[in-house]
Amino acid sequence: MTERFILRMLAIGLTAVLLYGCTPSGTSLSGHFENSGGILFLDEITPEKTVVTLDTILLVNGNFNYRFKPEYEGIYRLRANDTSLLPFVAGGNDNLTFSGDARNLTGSYRVDGNISSKMLWETNRRVHEMYRLTDSLSKIFMEAQRTNSPPPPSLDSCYYTHFLACKSALAALIENHPSELAAISIFHQRIGVNRFFSEQNDSALYRMMKGKLVAAHPDNPHVKALQEEFEYE
Repeated sequence: MTERFILRMLAIGLTAVLLYGCTPSGTSLSGHFENSGGILFLDEITPEKTVVTLDTILLVNGNFNYRFKPEYEGIYRLRANDTSLLPFVAGGNDNLTFSGDARNLTGSYRVDGNISSKMLWETNRRVHEMYRLTDSLSKIFMEAQRTNSPPPPSLDSCYYTHFLACKSALAALIENHPSELAAISIFHQRIGVNRFFSEQNDSALYRMMKGKLVAAHPDNPHVKALQEEFEYE
């Protein structure tokens, strides 16, 4: 009886070891996009803010499963085309899941898996809405020019009211999660040439964010680049 028990425990232990050893490591990306086919591109946003395409991901009936090993926690994106960009943060053994409709991927996608990626999803959603508003206001302005009519005086105030509302929402994301890597990307968001934040006008937010990031990720290349970027400001 004792011998059988020992042999059973050894077998269970060996099975667990084998299963653990066979478990793939790295970041897992999976999901389903309706009305989609073809491929996705996996891009890295480097600490220097350049874009490097790492790989292509095949979609089968709108589904995909992909795994990669980030060298460090970094900022990445899935790209269906030049206007459908889905940012996320990955490092270690993250498991990220995506969903959405390929006909309006930027406006419909969702991502789950870690806080930073959810922050970037919320940022993408709000900035996308701001771009839609800007496009609508631009059409009103162009129509006024076409008909030689003065543009409505409320155009500027409408734009800046929504711009400040968007900025307030993005600032709340940073304030609530200042040590998340996504905070760096959010701080650099802009609409056209108009940045939401600057190290001069938003110095308190910037310094708080930088302090939390340095404490949480002292060796991360993105955090080091943030420090160097404003070193002489």
